[in-house]
Amino acid sequence: GINAEYGGVVLRTMGFIKILLTLVYVAHLVNCQVLFNGDFETGDLSQWDYVQQCNNDPPRISVYSAANLPAPDAPLPYQGKFAAHFKVFNSDVAPCTSTDNPRAQLETKLSLFSIGEEVWERFTIYLPKSWPRMNESCSGCDGNPWLLFQEDYGEPYDGSPSLGWDIGFVNKRESFTLNRGAPLYDSIWNIPLEREKWMDFVVHKKFSADANVGFVEAFVNGEQIKFIPCGGCTTFYTSTLHPTMKSNGFFVNLYRAHNMWPVAEMYFDSCKVGRNRTDVGF
Repeated sequence: GINAEYGGVVLRTMGFIKILLTLVYVAHLVNCQVLFNGDFETGDLSQWDYVQQCNNDPPRISVYSAANLPAPDAPLPYQGKFAAHFKVFNSDVAPCTSTDNPRAQLETKLSLFSIGEEVWERFTIYLPKSWPRMNESCSGCDGNPWLLFQEDYGEPYDGSPSLGWDIGFVNKRESFTLNRGAPLYDSIWNIPLEREKWMDFVVHKKFSADANVGFVEAFVNGEQIKFIPCGGCTTFYTSTLHPTMKSNGFFVNLYRAHNMWPVAEMYFDSCKVGRNRTDVGF
């Protein structure tokens, strides 16, 4: 009768909806390609392939939660339950690290990125109230204070990264800046430095040593940045990979010029790399 026929239509419709939802879910899984997750939600540094730090007590890099803040001016984690605290002293140099400039850093495997790949990256940083003031003419840094907090880098480690997210002294002010390495050594974007605020960086780039192929676009706290050399464009074509490098890893650092400060502390959270912007939660 009519009721039976109606019931059959309902069952067939429900079956179709289930199939459609399954296909949508499978498509989501196919498109969702997280290449690396370093969000510290394991409660430790086990997500990272390599940790470079001086093995002093306490360790230079530690994971913390709201229940055990590492300093009076430490922030609550940006996302989830955990974040990372970096504390680097002026003495954190070779031989306990790899250079004569102080550093602590986390690295993925160095084969994470290869030539021609297009990726999205995300990382957040926080500078506390106690973050030391940068002086343009610091002793020992030849009038060029610098600090690198994110780079994509790899063997043979020949010089500065093609693109590096830095803290520097630009236009006589402390600044967050995106710099190019050799041979240009210029700042292609900068904004005034801010303390006591999580800064959320989302970066979209294609890896190539060819400046006509490689590109970068980026968002800071959700706002798309405009690049200086192209007069304010939002997608900037430039070399994003050293000609000598066939692959790169994803690094977060507190790596800075020697003799800038006795000690500096900063915080990281939400580090993630994927094929699509949704893979990094953006």
